[in-house]
Amino acid sequence: MRRKDGGSLLLREAEEGDAGAVLAYLNQVGGESDNLLFGRDEFAMPLEQERQWIASLRKQEKSILLLGICEDELSSVASVSAFDRRERIAHRAEVAVSVKKACWGLGIGRAVMEALIRFARGQGLEILQLDVRADNGRAIALYESLGFETLGRYRNFLKVQGEYFDAYCMNLYL
Repeated sequence: MRRKDGGSLLLREAEEGDAGAVLAYLNQVGGESDNLLFGRDEFAMPLEQERQWIASLRKQEKSILLLGICEDELSSVASVSAFDRRERIAHRAEVAVSVKKACWGLGIGRAVMEALIRFARGQGLEILQLDVRADNGRAIALYESLGFETLGRYRNFLKVQGEYFDAYCMNLYL
């Protein structure tokens, strides 16, 4: 795939051997943005646990951890996680997306979201759900352009350096 700046973007499913790179990436982006649920070095999962989590996702039909790689560097981590195998909610999944700050504005977020939506449709999922900080206008505009609808607002969803921020719950009906 091509980014807006003409560079390349490779999207692929994470493998167990990617666990260290994924943890390093998550701890880095946690410090680059206040829009995530964790800050710098707060993603404290042991390496073996991350490997096991990736292995478990690879075994689930309706879940995926997707890596975005630009010029041999991890630039995005995103996932679709099925809520449960229980029949009544097996049609739903949660979406999580992050893009390294140096890669913002290159179209990576859109490419990753479109790939996750294609994956979800291929798995027979019917609803994708995500939470986004209410003042993150760029992300909200992206999600709305992909068909996500705002369902409601969570008051005081995140607390960053003593300040509370609201978030929207958004759904995409496939």
